[in-house]
Amino acid sequence: MRTRYSYGCVSSLMVSACLAAGCSSGAPETSTPSQDALQAAPVEEDIVEQLRRVPGIVEIQEMAITVPGRRYLMIRFEQPVDHRHPDGPKFTERFSMLYRSRDLPMVIESTGYAISPTYIRQDEPTRMLASNEILLEHRFFGESVPNPADYSKITSFQSASDEHRIITALRPLFPKKWLSTGLSKGGMTAMSHRYFYPDDVYATVAYVAPLNFDTSDPRYVAFLEQVGDATCRKKLKDFQVELLRRRTEIEPLMLAEAAAAGDGYETLGIHRALDVTVTEATFFFWQYKDATCEDVPPANATTQQLFEFLQRIYFGNIADGGFGDRTNWYHAPGLYQAATEHGYAGFQYAHTRPYLTPGFIDEPAIFPPFDVEKHYSPLLSVKIGAWSYGRAERVILVYGENDPWSAGAFPVSRANDSYRYTAPQADHNADIHSLVESDKAEVVATLGRWMEVPIRAPLTRSAKAADLPARF
Repeated sequence: MRTRYSYGCVSSLMVSACLAAGCSSGAPETSTPSQDALQAAPVEEDIVEQLRRVPGIVEIQEMAITVPGRRYLMIRFEQPVDHRHPDGPKFTERFSMLYRSRDLPMVIESTGYAISPTYIRQDEPTRMLASNEILLEHRFFGESVPNPADYSKITSFQSASDEHRIITALRPLFPKKWLSTGLSKGGMTAMSHRYFYPDDVYATVAYVAPLNFDTSDPRYVAFLEQVGDATCRKKLKDFQVELLRRRTEIEPLMLAEAAAAGDGYETLGIHRALDVTVTEATFFFWQYKDATCEDVPPANATTQQLFEFLQRIYFGNIADGGFGDRTNWYHAPGLYQAATEHGYAGFQYAHTRPYLTPGFIDEPAIFPPFDVEKHYSPLLSVKIGAWSYGRAERVILVYGENDPWSAGAFPVSRANDSYRYTAPQADHNADIHSLVESDKAEVVATLGRWMEVPIRAPLTRSAKAADLPARF
């Protein structure tokens, strides 16, 4: 074990050696420190050494970081595959820690997906609280996968219990208040964790988190029928129809694009992949709004123009941003959750049905994993929704006005000191900064009251990137 010492301890050792040699310090005798003042006083043990003794932590790797005063750690934590049988098979779950000080609050983010050790970020609550942060990889994603991968063990209860065990193990080292957060599926995970373990953290800030009640929830169809203006909605529907009418021209372009990126459409087959891609195109358009209504090509546009606009909707690469093999299998654990517990959005079909593959339906059961049972029940969503409105305390929810997922917003009650805000014209990237000034001020005041630390106002968009730790 390594222990660091203060300068006082170094001085004590130097004086003792000098006295033993019969030398003089060169200072008046009256200025010689007392023996008590020279007593060695060890500084607090290094955080890594303290973490190594935390039950459940099996590996710590410190990563390089360029931001002064912070350390970045990748940690592996042993978890039961089934928390109802904690003595059974185990696996290791990965999380990162951005460490500042034990005397600061801790923000724990449920990602809902995998994490990457090559990029660190500070979430908005972390920046506002100037706190420590944990970024938690969801079970069955990335490197946090049991062997064998029994999909019946990827449930909201199991993931909430993963987070509970980590918080319980680390709380003695970080005794200040804890706040949980998450974005989208991560926000769903943060809310379900609070449902199962309401006292694990003091407060929760969840972003654009949906609460679904079906595997084809009709509330999203109603949203897509009214978002934006009628002219824009009509242009988008005509765009979808034209893509499907030119199926024989669009599919080869999709296959060529995927092949160039080392991807393909073997999982769904190119016909079904096109059906899904076109069906969800309007949802994606509003979800991320990387293109404007003026950009939507007319029905008489060239096939290449139609294809290029479809690429824009899916982040520049349809296979990677949409429903290619790599993306499908990466999302397979989450799609299983959608097919069994989380539910899924409903989509518009009336205008495209004549051009879709006969019998096609866009529901999570058509996606991988295959050859596993998928039985959906809305019971957990109903229970969490009732808890969220009736009992959830100290929760802040943020949604974007144009984000389709806002149609499934969690309900909360101000009577429980919980609040829901909608950022005007914002999409799935909505955050506290994007709220109107009065709502933003209310959030800042609420977080300050809850966490009992000075709160930094949400940074401007231009400053946010500069505030992030550097890429490796």
